[in-house]
Amino acid sequence: MSRSLYPLLPLAVAFMTGIIITGTISTPLWISVPVVCCVACIVFRRAYIAVMLLGIATGGAVAEMHRPHMPAVAVDGRELTCAGVVKELRENDRGRLMVVEVDSVAGARCRPFMAKCMVPSLMPYMDETYRLKFSATLRPLTSRMDLPDEIDYNRRLRDAGVTTEAFIVPDSIEYAVAEPGLFNGIRRLRGDVQAHIAVMPVSDGARRFLTATLTGDRTWLDQSTREMFAATGIAHILALSGLHVGILTGLLTIMLMPLTMNRGRSLRMLLTVVALWAFAVLTGLSPSVVRAVIMATLFMVTTLMQRVWSPLNALGASALIILLFDPLAIYSLGFQLTFLAVLSI
Repeated sequence: MSRSLYPLLPLAVAFMTGIIITGTISTPLWISVPVVCCVACIVFRRAYIAVMLLGIATGGAVAEMHRPHMPAVAVDGRELTCAGVVKELRENDRGRLMVVEVDSVAGARCRPFMAKCMVPSLMPYMDETYRLKFSATLRPLTSRMDLPDEIDYNRRLRDAGVTTEAFIVPDSIEYAVAEPGLFNGIRRLRGDVQAHIAVMPVSDGARRFLTATLTGDRTWLDQSTREMFAATGIAHILALSGLHVGILTGLLTIMLMPLTMNRGRSLRMLLTVVALWAFAVLTGLSPSVVRAVIMATLFMVTTLMQRVWSPLNALGASALIILLFDPLAIYSLGFQLTFLAVLSI
């Protein structure tokens, strides 16, 4: 196959290489090395090598811009008033575990940083995309492994850019309000979808399954259901992926078929793309869903423009778009399995 059919895949690999190098080297000065080599390749007319080196340098620069940092107030031991937006929220019988993007400390704006926050209560009500103001003592997020081969439960959070942790007393929460914005509004629709599923005239097991597969919230599934799916070898159905995006695309295509009959083929594809991206935002923009939605979007665009469709090129474009906005996603197991599995296929 001609390399011209998938030019973005090698570029995506070079971009990932730059991100990985930045994660292992503490100084950003290394970026000057591929830049100088890129200029040399241009002088000697080695265009392809120059583009790859530029991809490495760009990946390193993007990763450097998103490098997690430790705020100065995190280690001073004082209780401070902080404010930020809830990015991740998990509830259990003991309370809440949240990942908050803190952007204000002691009443002053600061460079945003991610904090793991524990709240031993389910009150007041809050959800993801809510703005929270609270008082707490921030500490560096450490491993705290006391036994050999003990599981480091904080490693996933550190790979995702979380650098601090805090214990929040419920009474110290001054307010929890919905953060405005289109993205946040779509994200909060998940609760409405779950509420509609909860009153559907189906069995309790069906409601739990629909909630997990349509909203990406698997906390509704009980342990027996998880074990049953695992024992039958179909546990992957519970994890949102390209399979769910493909099913949704098929349903939308059938529902919007009348538009094709009225010469509205372009409108049908446009509405399908909008609905797919709304589904991706609703379910939390997981790498597997975003990858599938990007590939579906590129397929529809190339079809409308009557261009040659290249799955490898679409895969490279998906990786570039995801890592451009979130370079730390390369360290998540979901991203790695998603792209390696599709590339192997």
